[in-house]
Order: sequence, then structure tokens, then C-alpha cells
Amino acid sequence: MTLIESALNIQPEKSRPRCGLPEFTHRSTCAYPRIQALRGRITNTRSALSVSSLSKHGAATELEDLLRTRTELECVIADLELAGEKGETQRTTIQQDLHNIQMRIEDVKTALSEVVPEWEAHVGAEKEERARCVTHYFSRSPHLFLS
Repeated sequence: MTLIESALNIQPEKSRPRCGLPEFTHRSTCAYPRIQALRGRITNTRSALSVSSLSKHGAATELEDLLRTRTELECVIADLELAGEKGETQRTTIQQDLHNIQMRIEDVKTALSEVVPEWEAHVGAEKEERARCVTHYFSRSPHLFLS
């Protein structure tokens, strides 16, 4: 029995049961139902093949979509990693700038703390001078401010 005969479940001519009719009638009447059954199987097989072909095409399309989506996601991940590296570089640069500014602030505070006592002494001297001048001025002409 061949592969096709076994797939279609075809029995060889000699093993098929015979009708009790003469040879001519046997072929015309006994073969017809068998032919119809084979045609039905062929139709079913073709339908199954068509469905399988459509399923294969659908699966191939879905696979292509999934591969495209995977590639897009890999690109997004690579972009995010690159952005993370750039962000890390920027963060490091900004932290260094912040550190430099903090050092400058400390330097200015130190310089200011050195200047403040001198400035306070100068302001105090100016206040004393002004107070002395006002006292001296009032002592010379008190009548101007009493009116």
C-alpha cells in the first residue's frame, strides 16, 4: 500500500469486497460510492491544506511582527542605555560644578570673615566720628535745633 493510499485509506482492488453483480455492473455501481467517498476525502484534505496554509501565513506574519517589535524594543533599550550613560556623564559634570561652587562659596566666606572685623571697625569709627561731629556741632549752636 502506498503512502497516498494509506493516507486516503484506499484499499487495493483485490482486497476490496466484491458485489455479487456481473463485472460491468460491479464497476459502475460498486465503484460510485467509493469514488464519492474518495472525492469527499480529497475535498476535506484540500480544505485542511488551505486552512494550514492560511494558518502558516498568519503565523509567519505574526512572527515578522514580533521580530519587528523585538527590534524596536532593542533599539529603545539601547537608546535608554545611551541616555543613561549621557545622564550619568552630565550628573558627574554637574556634581563637579556644584563642588567647585561650594568651594568658591567657602573661599568667599573665609575672605568675608577676614574683612568683616576690619569693616566693622571702620563702620564703628565712622559712627564715632559722626557722633563727635554732631556733638561738636550741637555744642557750638544749640539754638538752631531748639526752635
